[in-house]
Amino acid sequence: SQRWMVVVMVRNARDRAVAARQDAGPIISAVIAALSGFKPSAEHRELKRVNAPRPVYRKGGLAYFPLMFETRLITTA
Repeated sequence: SQRWMVVVMVRNARDRAVAARQDAGPIISAVIAALSGFKPSAEHRELKRVNAPRPVYRKGGLAYFPLMFETRLITTA
């Protein structure tokens, strides 16, 4: 199996967490919709969302929202 991580990064200086989550929400939804069920190649199963690290909030309004997806590689003997 393979795990792929996508990190949505936003910057909003109004409020370290609340405003950043609001800005990131539509982007996160779009990434999940685009990648859930996606087959990277004929040799891979569909991507499925799995647990990812927690979001990280930094000074200056930066916020990182990790999203993790897993797939299985199909091999022939």
